[in-house]
Amino acid sequence: MTERHPRLLACAELDWQDGTPVSRSSGDIYFARTDGVRESRIVFLEGNELPRRLRTAPREFCIGETGFGTGLNFLLARRLFLDLAPPSARLHFVSFEHAPLREADRERFAAVLRARGETGLACDARQLSRQFPPPVAGWHRLVFDEGRVRLSLWLGDAVAGLTDWCHAAGRAADAWFLDGFAPSLNPELWAPSLARLVAARSRAGATLATFSVARSVRDALGDAGFALEKAPGPPGKREMLRGCAPGAWADPAPALPRSHVTVAGAGIAGATVARALAERGIAVRVLDPEGAATGASGNRHAVLHPRLPLDDGPRAAFLLAAAGFTHAWLERAPWAHAFEARPVLQFPERRRPERLERVRARFGDVDGHLRWHPGPAPLLEWPRGGRADLPALTKALLDHPAIDVRHEPLAPRHIAGERSDPLVLAAGAATDDLLDVPLGLGRMRGQLTRVHGLIAKEASILTGRGHAIPLADGWSVGSSYRRLDEASAPERQAPTAEERAENLERLRAWLSLRGLDGDPTALPADAMEDWVGVRANTPDRAPVVGLLSGGLWASTGHASSGLLTCPLAGEAIAAALCGEPPVFDAEVTALLAPSRLL
Repeated sequence: MTERHPRLLACAELDWQDGTPVSRSSGDIYFARTDGVRESRIVFLEGNELPRRLRTAPREFCIGETGFGTGLNFLLARRLFLDLAPPSARLHFVSFEHAPLREADRERFAAVLRARGETGLACDARQLSRQFPPPVAGWHRLVFDEGRVRLSLWLGDAVAGLTDWCHAAGRAADAWFLDGFAPSLNPELWAPSLARLVAARSRAGATLATFSVARSVRDALGDAGFALEKAPGPPGKREMLRGCAPGAWADPAPALPRSHVTVAGAGIAGATVARALAERGIAVRVLDPEGAATGASGNRHAVLHPRLPLDDGPRAAFLLAAAGFTHAWLERAPWAHAFEARPVLQFPERRRPERLERVRARFGDVDGHLRWHPGPAPLLEWPRGGRADLPALTKALLDHPAIDVRHEPLAPRHIAGERSDPLVLAAGAATDDLLDVPLGLGRMRGQLTRVHGLIAKEASILTGRGHAIPLADGWSVGSSYRRLDEASAPERQAPTAEERAENLERLRAWLSLRGLDGDPTALPADAMEDWVGVRANTPDRAPVVGLLSGGLWASTGHASSGLLTCPLAGEAIAAALCGEPPVFDAEVTALLAPSRLL
């Protein structure tokens, strides 16, 4: 029997009592029965003096939290930050949660807020729920307010998450919300080992606040170095606890990568890196001899959905995190016009029909991110899938005043020797041509066929080995996946009748399985048009994302999943260059590291 993937987490089991969520496992409440919003404001916002501190917040302000729960503290901190902080400031909120809420409970929480008159918070809670990641252990990154607010959410054991943050470079916390269940019910979240990790990831003079004044909590935090004091608690609780790390709090100089970054490649990989940096106030020069959205990024019909591996390794966690991030990211206003959200249905493969059932057994429903349709023709459904016009998306990403796109190649001097500013290689299949020691990327040819005149009654995108996208006047179907060797002549990249026939047969078979009429193989040749691109892949099927050597970075090898993985890769590189909290845990970082291929 196939076992569940070890990174999948069990969601919280809740009872709702008069609008208050109660944990079935511990019996504790998530917030005060009388007025949870007021309690959180008094304990965590005022307890850390945030109404005063945020008015003069530095360029970067970081809040750490143990116990994300419903997300109430994050919602309140985000709203306070947007109301008070200078326009140039950005908020990083880093939180840890072992048992995330199910989608149904998140939506119920939003309804409770609305019923209690907190209309604005209810809207924010629904926005958070729509972006919430699948319950997979590791880091998840959520972006709000055009990048002014970022949430780094660790799902899993808090000690493991804090340890990972301590080992990673990046900004430490300026304030802490310690908000686990009561120490008597959840002692792990108040243990001395965790208190020491909180102290290790605190800046000098960082503050903390918690509702608990238990002796065990005071001893753990005091031994970790915090100066503590009791303060009057919220209504219904006599006291709360406040603390301060040693030293005087002062804002450091921003950890910006000098003033400029050069990106080689103006496709989707380079554009996502460039945009992530530009939104952080960094000037970016993008070099590409062919211009924007050429090569594999010229595909007008790219599909968003992960094809999950069956092993225990971290690649599945990376792909699920990328799927959650990218779906929300694609709906952002500046480029939402280039994306159409549609469910994606995955058929069993002809060569390995049992694989689909094994994926279902391995990952379950992933809390609504994956659904199983049993029957004579079983299907997996990805409700948060869709398709994107990559040229339109890429050009929208590069349309930013801080981005300068130049139609010129990368000069060899940029690669060799010392460089004054960071350089990111994102040139797809051509990346190896820029390196003295190549990564060994493969070049994979893919042919898509556009079918006109065949009515597309299907509302979903169909996938298996390849994909078929229903369009207003037909289908886009593909793609072939054939390796090109170094001796392949340019004409080998022209469309072939053989690959067109394979695409049409793929579509015919899927339409038959769905009970839809139409035989694309019988259509005349003038009802077809083809497009060919060459993609870069790696031997282990994971992209290359990270530091190559001093100041030289890479985002490449995304193969046929560039729409899925490039946005999170761009976020990760920009976060690392800007000294932010981590986007990937140590295991995923190693999976993607360029050094694994050298």
